Amino acid sequence: MNYFTNAFSVAFGQQGRARRGEFWTFTFVSTLIIYVLSRGIYGMLVFSDDPLEVKLRLLSGPIFGLLILSYVGFNVQVRRLHDTGRSAWHLLWHLLPGIGHIVLLVFFCKAGTVGPNKYGPDPKGSGEMLKDIAHEA
Repeated sequence: MNYFTNAFSVAFGQQGRARRGEFWTFTFVSTLIIYVLSRGIYGMLVFSDDPLEVKLRLLSGPIFGLLILSYVGFNVQVRRLHDTGRSAWHLLWHLLPGIGHIVLLVFFCKAGTVGPNKYGPDPKGSGEMLKDIAHEA
């Protein structure tokens, strides 16, 4: 759960890198939240006898939550690509249904680059550890 809260703590910046654990934890938890919110929205729209005006007021909270999760999810994807040494432009693969999602899945599953890259330091701290080992030798 720490990975999920970390995603929100750096949500308003696309700088840095996200480890696989952070990415997949955020993806899993946000998918569950989106499922629950969408079920609630569906239930309010279909099974409520309230007038449309009341429904729209009630829906503003869940819809705002979905927008926030989408924004943070985009930033986590950008930082995950940064960890593998790729730019955010690779997210355009989403525009190709099927094959594009497979390509992104492969990118998201790959291990990050060891040590610092042009997007920031290694989130595992491996680069510093390697420098210390090289310095001792």
